[in-house]
Amino acid sequence: MRLLIDESLPQQIRLHWEEHEVVTVGYMGWRGIKNGKLLDIAEANGIDALITADQNIPFQQNMSSRKIAIVILAAQDNQLETLLPLVPAALEALKNIRFGEVVRITDQS
Repeated sequence: MRLLIDESLPQQIRLHWEEHEVVTVGYMGWRGIKNGKLLDIAEANGIDALITADQNIPFQQNMSSRKIAIVILAAQDNQLETLLPLVPAALEALKNIRFGEVVRITDQS
């Protein structure tokens, strides 16, 4: 699965997604692109899921016809050490995620 790490997350988190091809928004040259356009570009480039901390995306985007999924890492802050405990649950969610689906991962997941 091809994953895109959003600029809302620390870039070092890209190293913790075993068995997936991972790129970052910065690496792809897509910094500053707004969510709807970012999803369009990601889909066009074969990205299967966006990994983000932006909890507003589901309220801003109609995901029903999208060919991309979203995993939201919801923690008290966006520090790597705070987010890393969420990665195992996110990896588990990716096993069954479908295009158009949004999954929110919290420390209670």
